[in-house]
Amino acid sequence: MVNKKPIHEISIRLMIPNIITILSFCSGLTSIRFALEGRWEGAVLCIVISMILDGMDGRVARLLGATSRFGALLDSLADLVCFGFAPAFLIYCFAVGKFIKFGWSGVMFYTTCMALRLARFNALEEQGGSSDFPKNYFMGVPAPAGALLVVTPVCCYLATDMMIFTSFTLNVAILWCVGLLLISRIPTLCLKNMRIQQAWILVCAIFFVLSVVLLYTHVWLGLGCMSLCYVLSIPYTLFRSKYI
Repeated sequence: MVNKKPIHEISIRLMIPNIITILSFCSGLTSIRFALEGRWEGAVLCIVISMILDGMDGRVARLLGATSRFGALLDSLADLVCFGFAPAFLIYCFAVGKFIKFGWSGVMFYTTCMALRLARFNALEEQGGSSDFPKNYFMGVPAPAGALLVVTPVCCYLATDMMIFTSFTLNVAILWCVGLLLISRIPTLCLKNMRIQQAWILVCAIFFVLSVVLLYTHVWLGLGCMSLCYVLSIPYTLFRSKYI
């Protein structure tokens, strides 16, 4: 009898987190397509879907015991497309494309800052984090939050039909400001590490329910309000962490 070499098999369980990451990547690519077609609602929703999937893949990987270096690198590449280029290109098509030279500079700056942030995040993860940075906080604005901030003018336009949100100056300024926040050392909220005092549990629960209702009934207004709340949280985290 001829001895056959053993077939190396991979459990489906180990592939599930990577499949979720690939779905997130495809959603980001679809957002770019919708932006080219001027379908702003679909473009923003695809980015939001990528945010949801991005929040799932790491948790699913830890739950299933399927974390790997390959998965971490794949996640970073997907984040660069979904939260770096896709939202910047959406804003380029939405508001700044008429001023090609200056508009594209904002796209390049934001996307480059996103790449630098993801590279720094991976490097710090390998080193076990930064010893001089307060624990339980992100260093700078995380990638999904940065994408949401960038597309906020589109959400506000869809909610109100006000042309001010299509302003070239406003959108380019947001690209540059969010890009700087991505690579900054400003401590920002890390929801998974937040601890809520017992006295505030009911208030937070009510706020959460109201947020879900607002997102369900007025999705664009809800996303805009989420961005505003996140921006307002930055001074709070600066004060709370006592780190500037």
